[in-house]
Amino acid sequence: MNKNKYSLRKKILLTVDLFIIAGLYLADFFVEKFVIENLKGKGSYIIIENVLQLTYKENSGGLFGFLNNQQLFIMFICLILFFPVFIILIRLPDGKKYTIANFMLSFILAGSAGNFIDRAKYKHAVDYIYFINVDFPVFNLSDLYITIGCLVILILLVFYYKEIDLVFMNFKKAYFREIK
Repeated sequence: MNKNKYSLRKKILLTVDLFIIAGLYLADFFVEKFVIENLKGKGSYIIIENVLQLTYKENSGGLFGFLNNQQLFIMFICLILFFPVFIILIRLPDGKKYTIANFMLSFILAGSAGNFIDRAKYKHAVDYIYFINVDFPVFNLSDLYITIGCLVILILLVFYYKEIDLVFMNFKKAYFREIK
């Protein structure tokens, strides 16, 4: 594939990626808006009795409260990690073998954007999904998108892709190094 031209399939995939990112972000945005307007300081909304509820929680740290009150640092790290994922998405070959990875990268980008915008807007992330009988922190849809995307990519890297399938990530012109 020429560096400056994308195939029709790649253009379609990138367009679908934009819709996935926007759709996932909007889903998180509207659930978060509902939680802020209806549950902040008021309690929880039961979705499945004794299993799942929506509850308002401010997360001023990173993952599970790590790096508490370090918003600028967390936002900086988020930006640093966002761009390589975006570049990999752009460089990802358009073959059918990469379709799932393509969409999972979109999940990661949507989740990263959602949490970044929360931190920029509120100075914390808004978490709201809580499993009642499980000892697990409250989280949001953006966290879920990132987790699903990373898990599926990890599974693909370990069990599906071979080293030759990942040469597109090499920035050098020679894709194979001589073994000395």
